[in-house]
Amino acid sequence: MYKFEKKIQEAEKRGIHFSEGQMTYIRCARINGIDLLDHLYEKYTREYVSCPHGENTDEYLTTISTILLASEFFDENLCELVSQMIEQNKLYSAKG
Repeated sequence: MYKFEKKIQEAEKRGIHFSEGQMTYIRCARINGIDLLDHLYEKYTREYVSCPHGENTDEYLTTISTILLASEFFDENLCELVSQMIEQNKLYSAKG
């Protein structure tokens, strides 16, 4: 489970609800970022495992490491997005 997913669960446990529009935005961001990176990670990991070792090993490991770093960065950005949505929801629920 990604950090941003845990953040959503924690907020919902505290009674903070996300609108359907917010959840759609989060799902789209996930599909266009993390899911794509997960797919690339699986692809390059399979290729790395199936290739004869020593052949392009450094290239595969560099690519896999880069994908993992990008995935972590994207998760942090989604955490920030969720935090902003939580604050926004607190403000609007306090006014309403």
